[in-house]
Amino acid sequence: MEISILTPCYKPDPCLLGCLESVRAQVTSLHPLRVSVHHHVQDGGSGQETVQLLEQFQKQTEEQALPGYRFTFKSEPDEGMYDAMNRAFAATSGEIIGHLNSDEQYQPMALVWAVSFLLEHTETDMVSGSAIVTRADGSYLCSRKAMLPHRMYTRLCQLTIFTATTFMRRSSVTRLGTYFDPGFRSAGDADLFLRLLESGARFDKIPEYLALFILTDHNLAGSPVGAEEQLRLSPFSPSMTRLLRRGALPLHQLRKLVSGAYHLEPFSYTFLEGSEARTIDVTKPTGVWKEADG
Repeated sequence: MEISILTPCYKPDPCLLGCLESVRAQVTSLHPLRVSVHHHVQDGGSGQETVQLLEQFQKQTEEQALPGYRFTFKSEPDEGMYDAMNRAFAATSGEIIGHLNSDEQYQPMALVWAVSFLLEHTETDMVSGSAIVTRADGSYLCSRKAMLPHRMYTRLCQLTIFTATTFMRRSSVTRLGTYFDPGFRSAGDADLFLRLLESGARFDKIPEYLALFILTDHNLAGSPVGAEEQLRLSPFSPSMTRLLRRGALPLHQLRKLVSGAYHLEPFSYTFLEGSEARTIDVTKPTGVWKEADG
């Protein structure tokens, strides 16, 4: 079996090398499962600096000849992140798909935990784990425990899972006939998961922290673009959507409270600065979203 990790990138990104290393570093742990990894980066024509980094990483990978691991990339103009993801999807063939943005990193054993669950639960189409939100320097901001997406809450408010902590069977996308809608710039993830829910796909979750999300000025989810696109997902008028959100948010917070998302145990996570790994201990984790403070 092969798992395809798809990474879109655009413009030079200081986080990119850490993203790449976070995949390569855990390939050998998949050998007992007889699972190989194909990591494909789809670059939107970022320029020579990014291309040189990708070429150097590819050359190093080929020299290492790591069993069960293949790295490829393509640098060409595209129409945005979701168009890039569609191109990456077409360039790979793994039975399991992971989506890891250039400002995200997998945690050690993330692939083993996710793949093991899907191998053991053949009825599951996709599985999500928990996420860690950090500043650009890797310092801790908050934790986001896995919450299965709710159809109406996703339409009104937001998606409750991170794509970096979600792994899906390629067959679930094939049944849809399409992957991402390239007409979105920010809310394409929510649109995809809504279509999967409506197709009858089965979602499950595991408690482990599978990835970290680096909060930067480039994240679009909380931007005006993200807010505008979120309204496109709602079946109601903008004014009615805003009214319904007022009732949906407390209900969601109650759901999180009951699930234990606000009562977290201390833990440690790994942050990669390039190829250098640091272990960070969190003695007082919080489930409350925090913005980076510079």
